[in-house]
Amino acid sequence: MPKPCEAKCEFFRCARKVLVRALGNPHARTIAHKALICKETGEECLEGKCQYATCIRSALLPNGLCGLEYRMERRIVRSLEQEVRRYEEKYGSMLERFKSKKLTEDML
Repeated sequence: MPKPCEAKCEFFRCARKVLVRALGNPHARTIAHKALICKETGEECLEGKCQYATCIRSALLPNGLCGLEYRMERRIVRSLEQEVRRYEEKYGSMLERFKSKKLTEDML
């Protein structure tokens, strides 16, 4: 399942350039130091839900999810033999109909 776009991502950018890091002690591991604030609203960044959110890798999906995560999802990889068998099953009946009408594969 793809993760939502995060403002902490290295590819995340604000189109209005109003995103700032909250002030805080960098040595104290507090939430305030990790928060990213929008100067326009004065609140925490909405990340992928904001209308000004952009991705420099063009991976921000319309629903606010990270497209890079989506691309890296595990997908089913079939072997060539499996693909051939699948197409033979799918189109085998069509070839049988053509053969019954005395058409050869060369005529198709």
